[in-house]
Amino acid sequence: MTAMFVSPAELQPTRLSQAMTSFAQARNGAAAAKPYSAESWRNLAFTAKPDLRTDLHAYPGSGRRIALLCSSGTTAEPVFSPWSDVDQQIADHTARQIHSKCPSIEGARCAVIAPDGPMAVVHFMRREIEVCGGIPCLIKPDEPEAMWRRLIDEGVDVAFTLPLLASRLGEYFRATRGQAPEGINLLFCAGDLLSSARQSMLAAMWDAQVFNMFGCSELFGPVAGPAEAGFPLVWQCEPVAVEVIDPATLSPCAPRQRGVLVLTTLWPKASPLLRYWTDDVVEVVTAAGVVDQEFRFNYIGRPPSMLWAAGRQVALLDIDTAMLGSGWCGSEWSITQTPHGICVEAEMRTRGSGKVRALADTLAEIIGAPVELVPREPYSLPRVAPKFTVTQATR
Repeated sequence: MTAMFVSPAELQPTRLSQAMTSFAQARNGAAAAKPYSAESWRNLAFTAKPDLRTDLHAYPGSGRRIALLCSSGTTAEPVFSPWSDVDQQIADHTARQIHSKCPSIEGARCAVIAPDGPMAVVHFMRREIEVCGGIPCLIKPDEPEAMWRRLIDEGVDVAFTLPLLASRLGEYFRATRGQAPEGINLLFCAGDLLSSARQSMLAAMWDAQVFNMFGCSELFGPVAGPAEAGFPLVWQCEPVAVEVIDPATLSPCAPRQRGVLVLTTLWPKASPLLRYWTDDVVEVVTAAGVVDQEFRFNYIGRPPSMLWAAGRQVALLDIDTAMLGSGWCGSEWSITQTPHGICVEAEMRTRGSGKVRALADTLAEIIGAPVELVPREPYSLPRVAPKFTVTQATR
């Protein structure tokens, strides 16, 4: 089995050999690594989060270190990675490439709605705004009414945040004010669980254009942005070699297949990524009609945002798509798995028995197991959890 890189479409062996040498030098001080070949690549072990968390090295002549960033994704394994001028240059160029395909934010007041601290997502969002000509301001999660006032007082034109936070703020604004804060015309969402159905819902809630972004905290963000109609995502970071691997067979994924994103950085890094197993599951999309064969994909999720049922993983994104796509549900739902079955609680605008039964049947087909669907009143489910998760109940 040979590697099948989805980005770049063509990758010179000498470039991979240089990356492997950089990795060897960072890990154990070796002067060189074996030259790249199909055989050597196949025998490379995948690297993972604990490797990056425990091994921080001096930059091998690639620039001054300017920050130490903490991963902020859906993960129980935080990663601290040094950040250099060279990393910043590549991240800036990628952000410009992505935003060149979106409406301009030049001169706009741009709110970053996210927790403060050494979180990578905050650093990257702020920098993304700056290099694209926007004026960033940080709005920390707070009482919704206080956040409404900050958005108004700051004269925000554009918001950058996470899908679930955007959903909860949007529904609060609609329920209490009947509208989103005036003046916000663009909403950029980065993170998991932004289905096309949720994107449409957010556009209506915020009365704004909604764009999907994708980043990797261990690398930077964004690395991919929206295609012409918002979906799928288009990879824009050429200095990163990308594979999509079937986790069961470790073979490359073909179009319309789902697999794990595996990244290799092609420049020297203090924590280099060489066949880095991200845990991010994506669906490869065909590049039909695209002359340069861009890597296009749909983001599916990570293991914490997956349900294990009927002997396989089921993405919460697929469940979200079914719930919101039905037109009967609000933005919030929860899922509990017990040894005896699966229970989904959903806020439903229409709770007739026929609609509940039809939606339960759809969910059972997606999950591959019977589902008990419990309809709830709008706004009745708790909004404490920062992400959709699967609750494991013992009985």
